[in-house]
Amino acid sequence: MRVVAEGSCVAARGNQFCFREEWDSAVVAYSEALQACAKVGGNLQLTSTILSNRSAACARLGQWKHSLQDAEQVVPALLEESSQSKVLGIVICKVIRLLEKHLKIDR
Repeated sequence: MRVVAEGSCVAARGNQFCFREEWDSAVVAYSEALQACAKVGGNLQLTSTILSNRSAACARLGQWKHSLQDAEQVVPALLEESSQSKVLGIVICKVIRLLEKHLKIDR
């Protein structure tokens, strides 16, 4: 539990960086938070939130490929959750496809 709490604290630091629009620092903090969560097998909800936030920070930096990769990892986690989250997951999938189409992202 201590490691998950650590991941949550580091994620909160990432959120503070986002609030100040320090996107590079936010990406680093979210990456550290994901590592902390992975040490204990991860917490699905926390991991999904961190990935979503890191995806947004990468998008702000114009790192479309990284943003897309994180967003795609969030979708399966959402689909395992409630039906409301499934709808959100479907919407995210459609957004991802639109990004790929309009930004011509190579994988």
